[in-house]
Amino acid sequence: MIWRDLFLKMLSWFVSRRWAFYPFCFFAFLFVAFYVGVQTKPVMIIEATTRSLNYETINPLESRINFPFPVLLKKSLRDKGTCIQGVLEPALGTKVNFTISNNILIIRLSSDETRTGYMYVKGSSDDPYAFDNNDAIWVSQNSACEKGNISTLSMPIWGVTEIGKIPAAATLAGNSDLLSGVLLQGKVTLFGRNGLERGIYPAGEVTLPVGARLSSVSVDGTYAPAWGYALFSPHHVDENGLASLSVYATTEAEELLIKRMASGPEPEVIKLSALSHIAGSPLFIYFGTAITALFVLSEFLIALAELLKRRNHEK
Repeated sequence: MIWRDLFLKMLSWFVSRRWAFYPFCFFAFLFVAFYVGVQTKPVMIIEATTRSLNYETINPLESRINFPFPVLLKKSLRDKGTCIQGVLEPALGTKVNFTISNNILIIRLSSDETRTGYMYVKGSSDDPYAFDNNDAIWVSQNSACEKGNISTLSMPIWGVTEIGKIPAAATLAGNSDLLSGVLLQGKVTLFGRNGLERGIYPAGEVTLPVGARLSSVSVDGTYAPAWGYALFSPHHVDENGLASLSVYATTEAEELLIKRMASGPEPEVIKLSALSHIAGSPLFIYFGTAITALFVLSEFLIALAELLKRRNHEK
């Protein structure tokens, strides 16, 4: 009898205060959502096919490009060029541009400075060749340097990246091969991070619209580098016989910019917000399940208390 009376008193206390308990659970739930969305950084993995890519170098050592076979170094379009082999190191702050035109990969380094990078020539004891804004490397299986023996070339990506942008030089020259090719197609896989368990979890996937341009810089200019690599192989072509770059990169940017030409003169900007990873967070799901369980349990206890009260009145 003593225990039953005590239990009834506790139930009565809870029933009289349950409307204060529900708002507490609601605000606790919002706090967890805020913690997951703000205190943890997302991870975006980009897998795309493109014919144009550029990034701004923030780590020259990680941006080194190793050429395992001779490539053609040219000063201009009319220059016959020189065969060269070695390691190309972009200077800090230099913009590295990869463009495929007529199935030829053209690598350029551009900067406001006189020197844009250095080429450490294989087998040479001389000082490295100093690159400037006029230098370009041409990679093609039909080149006199490669003699058709070109293998797949892997090039690092390490900096603020833009994929699918048409180079101004190609636009002015009316390069129909570059303009008609696929500038961008692929997907972005979104992963969230569990702030307590230091783990990641899949949070969604977005298919990139064909013909768009992808940037790891937010609208407000937030510094958001990407890192990864791009593969080029002239032997792998699409149904139209055009080669392309296969891009695999990762970024911790909170949003990516997907620009596609709309009906007006300005490009349409689509925010690929990483805050959508909140809904898939295990922490968010666990806490939401706990809140739901507490709500169901409280309603069960309330129903039990009402039943016991009716029985006491009947006696």
